[in-house]
Amino acid sequence: MADPATADPMPPAAPDGAPRLADALVNLRPVERVALADLLADPARLKARIAGRGRKPLIVTGVADTWAEPVRADPLGCLRARAHGDSVISVHRTPRGQPRRPGAQMTVAEFFSAVFDRGESARVFGLTTGHFPADAVGAYRPPAVLISALPIRDRYFGIETGMLFLGNDAATDMHYDREWNDLLHIAIAGRRRLTLFAPDQSTALHRLPLISDSALDFDRPVPPDTPGIDRAEGYRCELDPGEMLVLPSRYWHFIEYIEPSAAVSYSFYTGRVTWLLGTLNGLFYNGFAVVRQIHEKRWFRRWGRWHARTRARLRYGPPRGPVVAALRAAGLGLTWLAERTVYCLLWYPMLFFFLARYRGGATIYASKT
Repeated sequence: MADPATADPMPPAAPDGAPRLADALVNLRPVERVALADLLADPARLKARIAGRGRKPLIVTGVADTWAEPVRADPLGCLRARAHGDSVISVHRTPRGQPRRPGAQMTVAEFFSAVFDRGESARVFGLTTGHFPADAVGAYRPPAVLISALPIRDRYFGIETGMLFLGNDAATDMHYDREWNDLLHIAIAGRRRLTLFAPDQSTALHRLPLISDSALDFDRPVPPDTPGIDRAEGYRCELDPGEMLVLPSRYWHFIEYIEPSAAVSYSFYTGRVTWLLGTLNGLFYNGFAVVRQIHEKRWFRRWGRWHARTRARLRYGPPRGPVVAALRAAGLGLTWLAERTVYCLLWYPMLFFFLARYRGGATIYASKT
């Protein structure tokens, strides 16, 4: 396996030096923090804050105090010692603020050395028990008393199944989980910064049609002609080791690895209807985007950006003449109809397929976070 320091050379820095879109956001407020002990002391409050209607992001402190020794003493060391070091993974190696590019292949052991020993820019998401033993990931799970107090229906029908997210000097896309799951995101080591938005901010964030990504790159300078982004209202927080972020379903999130860090996420649903719709949406995305790669086609990306920008103009842009406004509204209506048609044509076959084949709730897709 090639040396990760040379296998994928870094791209040159952006010459314009303009501030990133993530740094230009002004309508952000902090996420509320609450101690785990205080949350557990009031079961009604716990359910309302984590699984109730109208819930908002919440950071729960003191979660690491429930971990067993020696995990509590050296969380990262225990994780690293139990990793399947020879397992090969795909790694993103784009420093923050620079254009995205394909990553490299390296082993889990090489990745840990690159990120935690040498501090290089690299990121992986969604590592599961193929790269770490199940009990190694489960060692960082939420406390049992919290799990038992919630009506959790995990995506994999078992809270032991967590997904690991590790990296340094990197960032994700602005997106929401297309499976519509809620998240318990627990920091194991290092700090990460998160920018969060409620689902009702999708138009301001320029949501792409059919998929749950933003048309804007929040890790790059602010592009021209982006109406509404200056009016988006959200949250900004830094998650420290041992803290847990409770992220409600369909909340947008942009995660920055500001230092070598590791975290584990547990996905859950608070109702079977949301679980079914989220499962179908995940199947739809994997069939539409991941398998067919339609979302990477140039025509789709151009149409998607136009669709997102037009929606934002109609809602946030300056007043226009009635003719122009009518033409935009008509075009937007046609794209909306096309989007709904694709959903209907694919969702119904997937619904019957799912009910016939996966009544027991098998693991059939993976998350992007």
